[in-house]
Amino acid sequence: MPRKRRKKTRRTWGSNDPAGPGRRRLRYRADLHDGRGYARHSETIEGTWQDGEDRLDALKVMYGRNRQSRSCSVRHAYETWWLPDAEARVAGGRLAKQTLDGYLSKWRRYVCPRFGDSMCSDIDPLDVQAWLDGMTQKPAVDSLALLRQTIDLAQMYGMCAENVARRPYKMPQAHRDSKDGAYALAELDMIATAARGLPCEAAIILMMFGSCRTGESLGVKLEEVTRAESHGLTLTVASVVRQVNSDASISPDGVLKNRQSVRPVVVPPPWGDRLWELADEARGRGDVWLCDLGSGRPLSQNRLRSSWRMAVEGAGLTVRQPRSARRSWETYMRWDMGVDRSKVEQMMGHALPGVTGEHYDKPTATAFVDTVAEAFSRKPFGCR
Repeated sequence: MPRKRRKKTRRTWGSNDPAGPGRRRLRYRADLHDGRGYARHSETIEGTWQDGEDRLDALKVMYGRNRQSRSCSVRHAYETWWLPDAEARVAGGRLAKQTLDGYLSKWRRYVCPRFGDSMCSDIDPLDVQAWLDGMTQKPAVDSLALLRQTIDLAQMYGMCAENVARRPYKMPQAHRDSKDGAYALAELDMIATAARGLPCEAAIILMMFGSCRTGESLGVKLEEVTRAESHGLTLTVASVVRQVNSDASISPDGVLKNRQSVRPVVVPPPWGDRLWELADEARGRGDVWLCDLGSGRPLSQNRLRSSWRMAVEGAGLTVRQPRSARRSWETYMRWDMGVDRSKVEQMMGHALPGVTGEHYDKPTATAFVDTVAEAFSRKPFGCR
C-alpha cells in the first residue's frame, strides 16, 4: 500500500510538526533575549495544527529577525494585548465591567468586522474616515477609541510606526435617533414635577439635578444622603460610591465606571428639598436604599426606565433615553449656570487630563457644595 503523504508543514518562518495525538512540535530560529543570541528553539504545545500555526504567528511577531518587517493584525493586538490588559483593569477596580462590556460590543459589531484582519501598519486613513461616516456619533466615538487604544499597544511593541487612529478625523454629528440629546432646564423642571410619586422619583432627581449616571442614581443608601448649607441655600448631598448594574446586581463599594466616579453629588433647591423629603419618608418606612424595593434591595434599571418614561410622557415631552438627564445636567450647568467646564467635569466624575487631574486636583465635598450653591444663588429656579 502506498504510504500516505504527509501534509506539508514547513513555513516561511518556523515549522509545525505532529508530536503525538493532540500535540504539535514547533521549531524556529529567534533571539529570545535570554543571552544565547540568535539560535534554534523548539516547544511542544497541546492543540491542533491551526493552534500551532497561531502560536508560530505570535512568536514571529515577538521575535522575528527582520524588525523592519514586523507587524501584526488589529485582531492580534486586541486579543494579545488590549483584552488581557482590560480584564486586568476590571479585576483591579480600575475599569468598570459595564465599560468593558461596552467595548466588547463595539469590537464585535464595528471594529473587528472592518479592521480585525487588517495589519496595524497598513490601515488607510481614508478607510477609517469612510468607516466612521457609516455610523452615528456615539458608536463612532467609542469604536474609534477602541481602535486607537488597540493600535497604541501595537505601536508600543514596535508593530507599526504610526497609530493611524490618532489622526483628527471628522466625527459624525447625527445621533442614533430622537432618544438621544438633552432637555432644557425648564423641561427638566416639568419632568421632575410629573415624576412625583413614581417609584424612582429620587433617582430621576439625582440624574437631572445631580449628574448621576443611571446605575449610580439607584445605588445611594439613605445613610449617604445629608444636608449642607452654603451661600444662603440649603442643599442635599448624596454620596455616590456604588451602582446598580443593568442585570440588577449591586457593584462593590468604589467600583464604578472609573475611580473619579466616586464622588458627592449636590442637588440645589427646590429639588434638593424634595429629595430630602423622599429620604425622610423612606427612613420612616425602615428602608435601606433611597430607591428601595421594599425588600432591602434597590430598584432595578428597568424600573427606572419605566418611571422615566412615565414622567417624560406626563410632562408632554419627547421621550429620550434616561442618560439624556445627565447630558442635560452638563449642558445647563455650563451654559445656563455659567460653571467652569473643569468643575463640571469633576462633578460628573471625570478626571481632568494630565498629571494635575490624575494626582493633584482633588476637590472636596465642600468645594462641590460651594460651587453649586454659588451658581444657584445667582440664578435660582425661575429666574433665568
